[in-house]
Amino acid sequence: MSDLIPLKMIIYFFNGTYACNNLTNNLKIDMNKIILCFLYISLIFNVSAGDVPPETPPFKLNYEIEYEAKNKHYFINIHFKGNTTGKTFLLLPSSWGGSTTAHLGIKQLTSLSDNTTIETTENKLVYALNHAPDQSIYLRYQLIKLKNSSLSPLVVGTRLPIFDSKFMHWPGITSLILPFNSMSDENEKFTIAVRSKGFPESQPLRSSLPAKGDYFEFNGAAEDFLSSLFVAGDYRFHQESTQYGNISLAIRGQWPFSDKLIFDRLVITYKQQREFWQQNLTDDDLWVSLTPLEKHQDDNVVSSRGSGLYKSFQTFLTPNMKQESINFLFMHEGFHHWLPGQFGEQETHGQKMSWFGEGFSNYYTYKLQLESGQISQGEFDKFFIQAKAGIKTSPLLKWTNNELAQKFFTELGSIDLIHWRGLMLAEEWDKEIQQVSNNKQSLKDMLIALLNQQRLLNKDAEYLSAELLITHAEKFGVKNAKQTFDMIIK
Repeated sequence: MSDLIPLKMIIYFFNGTYACNNLTNNLKIDMNKIILCFLYISLIFNVSAGDVPPETPPFKLNYEIEYEAKNKHYFINIHFKGNTTGKTFLLLPSSWGGSTTAHLGIKQLTSLSDNTTIETTENKLVYALNHAPDQSIYLRYQLIKLKNSSLSPLVVGTRLPIFDSKFMHWPGITSLILPFNSMSDENEKFTIAVRSKGFPESQPLRSSLPAKGDYFEFNGAAEDFLSSLFVAGDYRFHQESTQYGNISLAIRGQWPFSDKLIFDRLVITYKQQREFWQQNLTDDDLWVSLTPLEKHQDDNVVSSRGSGLYKSFQTFLTPNMKQESINFLFMHEGFHHWLPGQFGEQETHGQKMSWFGEGFSNYYTYKLQLESGQISQGEFDKFFIQAKAGIKTSPLLKWTNNELAQKFFTELGSIDLIHWRGLMLAEEWDKEIQQVSNNKQSLKDMLIALLNQQRLLNKDAEYLSAELLITHAEKFGVKNAKQTFDMIIK
């Protein structure tokens, strides 16, 4: 089973209460308000034309990922213009998906600019950088491998930066320091450039960010930038252009199947999902990494993990994976690009909506696999039989959704139960919508209608919540949508 994280991971960053403003170092506020002191930030940094190569435009933030081949060390250099107030805050690599130690991978954080100091704050994930107003700032730090950064199938170490002498695999959220100033308009866009240094020509740095010549360029929100992926080393790279956008796969290791077969499955999955959602976007790129986990002692045991990110997802499988393992993982993780990724900001943060993101993604993963002939009707039915049995025998059966959400990454069995409950609710609502419409509509129509509504409203869209989904289920004929929800999920 996939070990997953919804796209909106930034909202889980802080484990305390801290926010920044232009006047004070420490401003304690409600937890809901710190969520995006950096998410929707105004990076009041503007690099002059002399600070970057003349052939590239000025960027608000310039990163350089440097590989020191002699010692096999990795460094990150950051260049930006500091805040007018003379104080800029630095968000360290943050907690993500049950991994809470990413910030410990930062070593030798140094300002190379004159008359600057770096101070800790009451939040371990935020430093304060003191400097002259509008000063051009250069920072440098080393990223080291943590002990709990692992490809073992028995521990959750794949959400931390992973690297050894042969490769590196970094999610941006757990490897990059982000300078920020204060909260501002949530729709603000900004530009970032990421360059590389010291990587062999035969094994260059690759990223889910768009490549622009010898660097990567990003235009958008902070949360999407930190939802990027970076790989280098012995990854093999495959890419194909489609009517929707570019599909890219970075893959390493040896598998029972050829790269071509695996990549072809990814392309088929990508096209299936865009046809499912009836979205004819022409710039909807997808970037995927596939990395082998270590083997189990029992060769018959297969493990898989995945995490949905911004226009990308990372996947991990034991080398003895079967075709159905890769089919499921690609389909499920791909669905997270849409569900819940495209349905708007969640009303509640954490894992309270995971029954929707995970359970509904599982439901349509099975449905699409059935419709495309990847699984039989018998195999499809078996998934639901197993889910019902799992719910009945779960030691957490009496736990509420809120209790499961709070222990999502720490209580064994909580993830499974949330997945199963969401799967069963999707099945119930789908059956009822089909029944009342004489098979003219289904849950798919309800989800597409809601997706289109949220996109049309854009920044005025309603928060994604259980209440919003219940309301739309009722519009499509589910008479007792809330009671069904309460019975299965709540």
